[in-house]
Amino acid sequence: MNKKIVIIFIFLVLFACSNTEENIIEPKSLVPLELGISGSNGIKLESNFATTEVKINVKLASDEVVNIKMIDLLGRVVSSGELKGNKGDNVFSIYTKALPRSSYEIQVYNSNNQQIGRTLINLL
Repeated sequence: MNKKIVIIFIFLVLFACSNTEENIIEPKSLVPLELGISGSNGIKLESNFATTEVKINVKLASDEVVNIKMIDLLGRVVSSGELKGNKGDNVFSIYTKALPRSSYEIQVYNSNNQQIGRTLINLL
């Protein structure tokens, strides 16, 4: 008798949980969780260590072209480029295979040449 009660109880709990629409979670962004940014603007790296490429999330307040610069330890721009970004989260890949192993600073500027953010990376 006790086994029947336990089975019925488990069935009812599972049934109650499966019919609740509040349990449905809808994704709000296609940006990987590790690249998520809180706030209105900013940048975030997937990792501060890289070998062949760096994935960077740039969060923009509006659609605009961004300028991304990689600067070496001596302050020289070793790589730069302009990319079109959309309002919200944008994930850009920066290829670093041709650069020597070292530390670099990534700086991101908006179309008004205002710095959105900067961060350091280490190429292994």
